[in-house]
Amino acid sequence: MLIALEASKIKPSDIDPIRLRELALDIERRAVFVSACQAWITAGREVSGIAAVIRETPWRFILTNSGQAIEVEHVDELEAAYWKAVDEMNVGRSCIGNEGHEEYVLEGIRNCLKVHRRASQFMTFEDDFARVEDAISNLFEGTGYIYNGENSFIPDDE
Repeated sequence: MLIALEASKIKPSDIDPIRLRELALDIERRAVFVSACQAWITAGREVSGIAAVIRETPWRFILTNSGQAIEVEHVDELEAAYWKAVDEMNVGRSCIGNEGHEEYVLEGIRNCLKVHRRASQFMTFEDDFARVEDAISNLFEGTGYIYNGENSFIPDDE
């Protein structure tokens, strides 16, 4: 609650590159850093300032609303969300091949794809982010079915 309160008090005039860098490196003040980045962009400051601040940190950003807004995420949180989605998808493994449970399995796959797609927007090549195709392939391994990539799975004829 304190972090949210502190984050809501940030004014663009309070932000300079040194302060922004300090916030980027303070693991306990993630919400404040995100709010500071948003205030920076709202104030019309250059995106390159944020890019310089987060260089060599686990923070990533994307611009939204035609460059008028910014979304900032921590790599650890993006990866955690992805692996949670993979775990949730894998719960459906026991339902593969059981008539009437296809939608349950597919919903897990769709959610995993959605979370991966969002995380991938932020990740760089150097982040070496997991391949969702591998997670889906692992889901079906040994079940006698394969995912055909068209929102369905079919018996593996091999």
